[in-house]
Order: sequence, then C-alpha cells, then structure tokens
Amino acid sequence: MSDEKEDERKFYTLKPKLFERVNRPVHEEPQGAIDVQAMLQQNLAADADRGSPAKSSLSSPADAKNSLIAADTQKLSTEMTAAAQSMAPRTDPMPPVLPVAPVGSRRKKDFWTTIACAAGVLAVPAFFFRQSDLVLIGVASAFVLFTVVVAWIFWGIMDRY
Repeated sequence: MSDEKEDERKFYTLKPKLFERVNRPVHEEPQGAIDVQAMLQQNLAADADRGSPAKSSLSSPADAKNSLIAADTQKLSTEMTAAAQSMAPRTDPMPPVLPVAPVGSRRKKDFWTTIACAAGVLAVPAFFFRQSDLVLIGVASAFVLFTVVVAWIFWGIMDRY
C-alpha cells in the first residue's frame, strides 16, 4: 500500500524554466499604465478649445482613428494612381522560355553507380575463371543478390536525401 493519501489531488506540471521572463505578454496591464483613451480625449478637447476644425468635429477616439486611416488611404490611392498613369506600357517583347531538362534523381544515380562498381568487381573473377561454369554461376547469382539487396537498401530502408 502506498503512503500517499487517496484524497489528495496530484498536480502535474512541466519542468521549471531555466530562464526568467523579461517581456510580459501583451494582454497583461503594466503597473502604472497610461490610459490612452483618456489621453486622446484630453487632446481632442484641447484641440477643440484652440479651434481646430478638423479634430473638433470628431466625437470619439475611434472616429479620430478612422478619419486618419481614411486620409492615409486616400493619399496612398492618389499616389498609386499617379504612379500607374506615369508608367509607360511595356514595349519590349518577353524573352522566350527555354526548355529545362528534367533533373534526375540522385538516388537513381547513386544506385546505378553502385551497381556498375559491383559489376566491375565481379567481372574480375568471371574473367580469370571464365572456363569454369561454377564460377560464372556464382558470379551471376552474387550479382543478382547484390542488386536486390542494394535496391532494398536504397528504396526500402534509406530516407529521402
């Protein structure tokens, strides 16, 4: 039987962090934070007292923000329209598209290189003992077995590279 009480609930957590958090998340309010909305209202009221007609007609900070965005959007739109009208149409012909040769698989290249090396190695005993049928059968069977094993290694076991 265990020494722990059945009633106590266990709390599992991750390992303790090895660093100290310097930047707090955005949603946390810092201590002594400035109220931006109140500051904007004060600035709008001060502008209205000075007689600024553009900002005095705005009733809320959202209206002020929306009017600034609309003014920036209008300015950007006129600049882009002027730039598009000043550009001349393209007169030079497009260069021809050249055909691209398909890129071969490195895996196939490595496989055929390995098979060619193995064929070269197995050709030595086949050349020197070409009168013996037993040696030629052994070399041929070794070549077939090697090919099957290398194919299994290259396409069955190895990851893509």
